Formats: sequence, structure tokens, C-alpha cells
Amino acid sequence: MRPTVLIGQLKTGVEVLFSTKWRNLWTVLGIIIGVSSVIVVIAIGEGIKQQINQQIDIIGRNNLVVQPAIVNNTTASPMAIFNTFDHVSLSGSLTVSDMQVIQKTSGVDQTIPLSIVREKAIGNNGVYKNGVVVGSMPGLEKLLNLSMAYGNFLSSHSQIQNSVILGQTAATKMFNEDVPLGSTVYINNQPFIVEGILNPITNIPLSQPVNFNDALLINYNQAQILANNSATIYEIFVGVSQPKQLIQIKNLLQHNLNVVNGDQKIASVSLVTQTSANSKQILDLLTKLIAGVAAISLLVGGVGIMNVMLVSVAERTHEIGIRKAIGATDRQILVQFIMEASILSFAGGILGILLAYIITEGIVLATSIKPVVTWQVVLAASLISILIGIIFGSIPAFKAARKIPIDALRAIT
Repeated sequence: MRPTVLIGQLKTGVEVLFSTKWRNLWTVLGIIIGVSSVIVVIAIGEGIKQQINQQIDIIGRNNLVVQPAIVNNTTASPMAIFNTFDHVSLSGSLTVSDMQVIQKTSGVDQTIPLSIVREKAIGNNGVYKNGVVVGSMPGLEKLLNLSMAYGNFLSSHSQIQNSVILGQTAATKMFNEDVPLGSTVYINNQPFIVEGILNPITNIPLSQPVNFNDALLINYNQAQILANNSATIYEIFVGVSQPKQLIQIKNLLQHNLNVVNGDQKIASVSLVTQTSANSKQILDLLTKLIAGVAAISLLVGGVGIMNVMLVSVAERTHEIGIRKAIGATDRQILVQFIMEASILSFAGGILGILLAYIITEGIVLATSIKPVVTWQVVLAASLISILIGIIFGSIPAFKAARKIPIDALRAIT
């Protein structure tokens, strides 16, 4: 078919679609929703994976993480396995014995526990309900590359004078100010002096269980005193002295922990990269599942396009008869209607892409997630929208192409 004929058919198709633009807009709504949903879901997944990669670089690829492997209470119901406390999901806990084993393991350079204090904190604005009190040790800031906006991290004298480090959000909500250094926070009626304020930290979904922006950090020994030596250790970060032997140290550490726990894998040792890889795997599965559900809207949109094109064929029966009478071939009629369906579907795809960009920008402004829209996803969405137009527009196009000219001319509307 000559290019001039195709250009003419393209112009005709655009004119026809604009003549019933409002009907066509509602028709492609399914395409718009489907394309935007798929792009947004994939963009969120890709954005989170990139944030996890950034977090790995921050924490360090040569560190180990020890976490509970099983729930302490074996009779707990399935709903009790994830016992949420102050936005921290706990699945069992580690013990002081576990920490001592880690410290004595050959190749271990640093052992930094994170424990939960089940007490509310009180500032100038009353009880701080959104945060969590975390017990840790000096050195955590270096191991996790936490930086201070003001003051110092847990220093050597913080254990003696009850010092506390506030996350950026905690400082603002508890005292209505960014720099409440020297102010007093009460935890279990015990006064703690604000020694430092952390710089804002990007909280990564499916990664760190504690958002340090909301947290209050106190010395580990003080946390145990507040909790009557029952503060839950939910995670231990381990720094190694010989990064080249990281795997060997990990295996040795896992063996030692299994032995001290009666050959049961109660504590699990993971590489930072391995923990993040597990998060990525879960994220990939969720992304594919949700994207698959969202893609159903594309099929609904395709059916809508087929219906509106069938109506168009019925309304333009006389036009088809005239075109055939003056020499138009079946192929030209077929291409004309397929092109109109493709243009309609492609327009829905473009609107869906624009809507996806608007939604992702809104997510960036409203949350800590940073969706990443790649050109490959946009290109795939455009091609899929055109393909839907071709597939679902074929039935009405074949119906139009097979009309007998004399019968079509009799159908004067």
C-alpha cells in the first residue's frame, strides 16, 4: 500500500475519532487505568530496589546481620508470629548468650545489638506514640554510616548520665524544634538528656525494621536496666576484621550459634547483601502479582475498543458502501478500521503514561519511596497499547471489509 494512502487513512482515522471524542475517551478509560497502573507498580518496585542497593552501599557489603530464625513461643497462633510493637515487626528474639558467642567468634571485630524497650517516651508535647526506643552501643553510627546533624552519638559517658539520641522526626514531634539539645526526655519516668540529633535517613520499605527518623536511641545497658534485663534484642550487626573471609566467618558464626542453642537454628546469620536480596525477591513477586492484576484493565479496555469499533462500523455502513463502489479494496477498508482502533488505543496509552508520571510525582512528594520510571517500561506500554488496538480492532475491521457494496449502499442512515 502506497505511503500517501496510509497517510490519508491516518488523517481520516484521527478526524473520525475526534468527531466522537467524548465517547472515545470513556472507551479508552480501561487502557488509561491499565497502562498507568502497570507503569506505577513497576516504577515503585524498581525505585525500592534502587533504594535497597543504596542502603547496602551505606551499611557496607562486608557486614553481617544476625536475626531471630524462629518464634520463641512455639505454641503461638499464626496471627501472633508477627507481633507488631511500635511499628517494629518481631519474629522471636536474640539473647545475651547469642551476643557473647558472636563476640567470641574468630574474625568478628564489632558486635552492635539493637534492642527494643517497651516503654513510651515523653517529651514537651506529651507521650510520643509514633516512635520506638532502641537500645544500642557506641559504634553503631560508624557501622551503619549514621551521621549527626547536631551533638554527638552515644558517647562513653552516655551510660552514666542517661543520654538519648533523637531521630529527626522524633526531635520535631517531641519538642516542636529541630535542635532540642540538652532537653529532657522521660522514659519509664527516668530522665534522659538529649545528646544528639541524627540527620534525616531514608527509610527503605522491606529492609530495616526500624525507622531511625522516628527512633530514640539510648545506651544498650540503660535499655536493659529500664526493661529489668528483658529488653528484646531483635537484631545484631556484626563487623568483621577480615572482609575477604566474610563467607567463612559467616559460616563459623552460624555454627557457633547453632551449637550454643542445642543444634537448633534459632539465630540466623546473613550477609547484608543476602538480606537485601531476600527483600528484592519478595518485592519482585509482589510487583509481578500486582502488575498482572492491573494488566486486566488493559483487556477490559481492549473489549471496550472492540465494542466502540463495532458501533462505528454499524454507523458508517453507507460510507463503507460508497468507498467500495468507487474502488476501495477490502484490504484498504480493513487497514482503515484497524488503524482507527490502534490510534484510539495508542491515545489511551499516552494518557496512561501521563497519568503514571503524575501519580509517581505524587508518591515522591507524599512518601519516602522514589519510583523510577524507565524508558523501557514506557516503550513497552506504548507498544502494548498499540497491539491491543490491532488485536481487538481486527474483528470490527474484518466485519467492515467483508460488507457487500450494494447491501452497504442500501443501508442509508
